[in-house]
Amino acid sequence: MAFYRCSNCGQVFEAPDGATSAFCTNCGAQQMLGGFDNAQNNNQPQQSPQNNPQGGYNNGAQNNYHQQPQVQQPEVPQPQVQQPQAQQKAVTQKPLNGVSYNNDINNNNSIPAPQPQPVPEKKKMNKGLIFGLTGGGVAVIVLIIVLVIVLGSGSSSSTNHRIAAGSDHSVAINKDGTCVATGDNYDKQCDVQGWKNIVSVSAGNEHTLGLKKDGTVVATGYNGSKQCDVLGWTDITDVSAGYSHSLGLRKDGTVVATGNNSSKQCDVAGWTDIIDVEAGYKHSVGLRKDGTVVATGYNSFKQCEVSGWTDIIAISAGDYHTLGLKKDGTVVSTGDGSASNTSGYNNVVAVAGGDLHSVMLHKNGEVSCVGTSTDGECDTALWKDITEVAAGEYFTLGLKKDGTVVAVGDNSDGQGNVGAWKLK
Repeated sequence: MAFYRCSNCGQVFEAPDGATSAFCTNCGAQQMLGGFDNAQNNNQPQQSPQNNPQGGYNNGAQNNYHQQPQVQQPEVPQPQVQQPQAQQKAVTQKPLNGVSYNNDINNNNSIPAPQPQPVPEKKKMNKGLIFGLTGGGVAVIVLIIVLVIVLGSGSSSSTNHRIAAGSDHSVAINKDGTCVATGDNYDKQCDVQGWKNIVSVSAGNEHTLGLKKDGTVVATGYNGSKQCDVLGWTDITDVSAGYSHSLGLRKDGTVVATGNNSSKQCDVAGWTDIIDVEAGYKHSVGLRKDGTVVATGYNSFKQCEVSGWTDIIAISAGDYHTLGLKKDGTVVSTGDGSASNTSGYNNVVAVAGGDLHSVMLHKNGEVSCVGTSTDGECDTALWKDITEVAAGEYFTLGLKKDGTVVAVGDNSDGQGNVGAWKLK
């Protein structure tokens, strides 16, 4: 069998070797294959398995999992073949309406609007828009989460997140350490009502992680890849939920991981001196105490090419790109499409990576966005007094100074219904 990218929906599907045509298993469109394969991309993004409502179970007071069986598919190595450009579908991107710039700086340069670039698509149905929501928090995949980190010589970083944005759900921490959530809850990823003493949250595709004050971790949601198997974790200072894997940072600077490891996104055993971790779609990123960055996992869009980065104080992993916030308030990025067009922005204090967009929080409380804004996820130009941001798959969250949350973008699963949240 060989893998092909659909020219209609952009998804990868499987077809017999040597076939000249096939129907995309994702959208049903007939594809002319031309007798080639792109087996070098055999770990391209795949849709999450269908949910099995009969597979739910509760294994204890701290974790509610919705287990689904998985069929192990053997990996068959195939020769690498250069994929013809004609098979790649260029995504027509809308002009960005939500890019704002920080004018309260000495170096006030005019920044051109990012140029549209072909980027991978994920099929999304029944989208809705969030307009002017006041109050809300959204959990991120792969990643996307915002960091506000102050790094000094030998100092530790603050990586606690009060809001988090997943693929289609949002999570936030109340002042008393309890949690609220909204959005898609088919796999119980929003079942956080019983959580207590939570200091940080992270949301993946269909699961949610909560870091407790005592350094243990709770999890809820889909557990088909064992991404929720975190009961034995102790001395944890930071957590991050990717598409189907989870990361935990230990107090001693080492990292633990669980879940899908098809692209080696969980190969973090050798990491040391880490002060922050971020999980993307199928890649993982770690920030070292000395300001350098390490990464592992899926790298077809060069999202793991961070070896030359220095003076980094915060990181974020989107689905196919990686962001780094430098000590001087500028942003470096690597990976796919216009979501990586972050050069020229200044006075940035936090970053967050979504599916195809990037969010930057400025020192004055304003927010800039770059990337694809099909659902209005970049419409943040009017935001003020923001203290934290989070990027979901096709939506963006901002926590305001008064404890309310604003949200823009896709609301097809109610992930933006956060108007009643008051987190202060």
